[in-house]
Amino acid sequence: MFTKLKRWFHPPVFPSDEDKTRSALLLNVVLNTFLVALPVTIIGVLLAGRVPRFEKGIIIVTLAWLTIFGTRHLMLKGQVAIAGIVTVTIIFIATTLVIYNVGTIRAPVTSFYILSIVMAGLVISRHAIAWMAGLSAVTIITLLFAEIYGLLPQPTLYGG
Repeated sequence: MFTKLKRWFHPPVFPSDEDKTRSALLLNVVLNTFLVALPVTIIGVLLAGRVPRFEKGIIIVTLAWLTIFGTRHLMLKGQVAIAGIVTVTIIFIATTLVIYNVGTIRAPVTSFYILSIVMAGLVISRHAIAWMAGLSAVTIITLLFAEIYGLLPQPTLYGG
């Protein structure tokens, strides 16, 4: 049992492909972090008490967390590039949905766009950095205009 659990959390090694092994190692760190951090985030939101529309946020985070298991399975089967693309897509979509749900781009979650850009470069390719940076910039600008023109829900952030 412990051996299976330990094997699940270790990255696969591809002796004939050093770049694939490096990508799998980096992706493994991110996936393991999400496997631990997302449930902690859900518990924090539940304990916070005064969080309007928290149900939508919990659903978004839970779906992202469950998708991480499928992504790990892809990585362990040797499809590291596809697992990287799925991970970057999950981060990007979940970030966008949470920002929309919170109602403002001033939410701390906006910084996760940087994570999607860095992950794209480290796990997918150098060209993916430019694509994710461009897509993130367009999304942030779109969300900014949506916020300015009142197209987002009322912000749910609480001050002090």
